[in-house]
Amino acid sequence: MTRGAKSDEDRRSWELFGKRFVWSHFWWVAALLLGLAVARTFLMPVTTDWISGTTTLDCGYTYTADATVVGDTETRQGDAPERAECAQLRDAAAERGVAYAVIAILPIWLGVRQSRGHAVPWQHVAATVCLGVSLMLLLGPHQAGNKAECGSPLWVAASDSGRAGDADEQSCLIERPSRVAWAVLWGIASVPFVIAGTRTRDED
Repeated sequence: MTRGAKSDEDRRSWELFGKRFVWSHFWWVAALLLGLAVARTFLMPVTTDWISGTTTLDCGYTYTADATVVGDTETRQGDAPERAECAQLRDAAAERGVAYAVIAILPIWLGVRQSRGHAVPWQHVAATVCLGVSLMLLLGPHQAGNKAECGSPLWVAASDSGRAGDADEQSCLIERPSRVAWAVLWGIASVPFVIAGTRTRDED
């Protein structure tokens, strides 16, 4: 008597407390995004090259208040402008972590559908990719052309080497509409995929 090969569902399912759970491949993507969110927010130190790369501004971690200037000839605690820049960089790290965590909801949703036995058309996968890019553009921080650290387009924050000012805020405001426009375009691009995937499911 030969033993037959296990089905795909048997290979990715297990029993826990008397219930059978089915693992979805989409949850690997969600786990990666959540891991990036945790690492970016809590585990990765916030540093930046300063003054043509010869000096580093070490800001500690996201929820600390350190500002240490590490150079070739000296290491000192940062003064008020340097602490202000570190505050902006830590805000950016937190925003990026939140963006990864929010985007992780999309593959989790696909995984829940798949684990319940529903087919997930490739069009819906493409739609979630478009939505993920759109959310990252809206939620994630970015840098303006003059290296000003701009916050998420949902709010405005600007810092340029610790010297936040009108010029930096103006640069962020100029680039903000373009970033929002790209986010909207990516969101709109997901609509045809959603419609096509829904029709495919209805035909099945």
